[in-house]
Amino acid sequence: YVDIGYGNLSASGDMYILGNITGSNISASGDVIGVTGSFDYLDIGQYVGRKGDPDTFINFTDDDINLSVAGKTAIDITYDGTGGGDTREITFNEAGEDFDVRIEGDSDTNLLFTNAGTDKVGIGTNSPGEKLEVAGNISASSGVITGQDLAAARDATIGRNLTVTNTGSFSFVSASAGIRTSTITATAGTVAGSSIITIDA
Repeated sequence: YVDIGYGNLSASGDMYILGNITGSNISASGDVIGVTGSFDYLDIGQYVGRKGDPDTFINFTDDDINLSVAGKTAIDITYDGTGGGDTREITFNEAGEDFDVRIEGDSDTNLLFTNAGTDKVGIGTNSPGEKLEVAGNISASSGVITGQDLAAARDATIGRNLTVTNTGSFSFVSASAGIRTSTITATAGTVAGSSIITIDA
């Protein structure tokens, strides 16, 4: 048993300790190895950091782990119980900073990209122009529901029925020869339109 009240304990070579090491500041320039070859358990007070970089660290509290970089909480892992009001989640960008998140795939470097500065999400792109932008095909096994207009910048192919319910309309618009501007309106089950579809001869 060695008790050092106030001061430093240093060794130029290896130091073997059979038991616990307790201290407010323990550092090593080389590997720290337990008796069995590795630590079975490392018990710390709260923080794990890097010397010379005080605002980058891992912060441990009860049932919560925060990874901070440059003083910004990048990842927050919380599991504080199994009750209905408890928090069980992994949060990225907990501090609400301009801190983007990017997930890479095997061949897609922007498989999933969240732009924190614009509050937009991209799939297959790192510069989404809408709330959600997908660079590629989208497949849905069930319905696609939108609360506003549904627009297609290019061709739209419908494999089954296109239904207008209640009061609504859809239009066929062409600036060149072919299908002229035309609107179909459905009101309470009645379909009306002065020129449903017109095709130039």
